[in-house]
Amino acid sequence: MVDEDRVTELGERTLKTLEAMYPEAWKDAGGESDFDLVALSLDNLEQAVSAGQYTQAEQARLEAYAFFEFGPELRLNSLAPGIVGEVEGLVWFGAQDREGLARLIAQRAPAGQVRETRAALDEALEEARVTLGDGASDATIVTNAAIIVFREGLEAVLILAAITAGLVGSRGRHRRPVLIGAAMGLAISPFDVELPFWMGTWLGLFPTWQTLGAQVLAAAFVIGSYFAAEYVRIKRPRRLAAARRVDAQASS
Repeated sequence: MVDEDRVTELGERTLKTLEAMYPEAWKDAGGESDFDLVALSLDNLEQAVSAGQYTQAEQARLEAYAFFEFGPELRLNSLAPGIVGEVEGLVWFGAQDREGLARLIAQRAPAGQVRETRAALDEALEEARVTLGDGASDATIVTNAAIIVFREGLEAVLILAAITAGLVGSRGRHRRPVLIGAAMGLAISPFDVELPFWMGTWLGLFPTWQTLGAQVLAAAFVIGSYFAAEYVRIKRPRRLAAARRVDAQASS
């Protein structure tokens, strides 16, 4: 019989060794690490196809799907089932008028065709990531919090206080951006009333100008914030795709 203390010691040493091997991003308890694992498996798939190793490519495809199915998909089913269907279609037999990876691998399709489906899959996965809030940029969080406070005032501050109290664990890093956005909203809020009031009095159009000016300022702020968030959302997948191309060129 092996001594129990020795088995326990060996197990703890093994866990420490494995923890040292994992990148820090994989240790995140949130869903961000699931998407990283999917991306890594898809990278392996592309490399295998480029080398003509379609059996290895199929194994990498199944790994990517398993990481998605038992991670993000469980949360997306109730939030955005359409995204789930799109991702599954691109991984299996087709979606968005494109052949799925399973069919392309079975047909031994060229690497260029696989790369096109991978690019569409990356966009769907990024949409899933944004929907779940995993990896949301600080700029987006600040903007959203500022809009809420700008339009709702003190009531929004209480709501945001309740939200930040629930940001625990891996999502605790979002507290600071939320508070920054709330502070910005409070700072801008007086202009929603004082500036239209001053302009309306100066032009002799009060109270008509006050109402119209407040609506125009609010609309301009919301529209500007929307385009800022869209810019961040669109640019991020492009940067990720560019980084993967650079890595692929460096490895080749």
